[in-house]
Amino acid sequence: MKNNIKTLDDFINSEYFETYEESWYSNLVCSPWNNDLIERIHEAAEDGSDGRTNEEVMELWQESLDNCYDDVVSYDTKKNITVEIKECVLWHEKNGSLFKQLG
Repeated sequence: MKNNIKTLDDFINSEYFETYEESWYSNLVCSPWNNDLIERIHEAAEDGSDGRTNEEVMELWQESLDNCYDDVVSYDTKKNITVEIKECVLWHEKNGSLFKQLG
């Protein structure tokens, strides 16, 4: 059941990631230790924004990739996408936007 996921862009636009992210949002509400994040997301939603930081989004990318079975994304592709995620993190660190909230 391999799909056409070959890049980070393919991955974050995949049905797998969409489902994972929806589950993440559902579980977030049940997590009392995430009150700050929940508050930011709710406040940002009033303006149609996301509320998470670039770092939080990229952590979710990596978490979902780490939990992804090989029949969804091959082991080699996971390694390549992990490199892409690390490059994104480095870019945001260099440009001072790692902890900036998404608009």
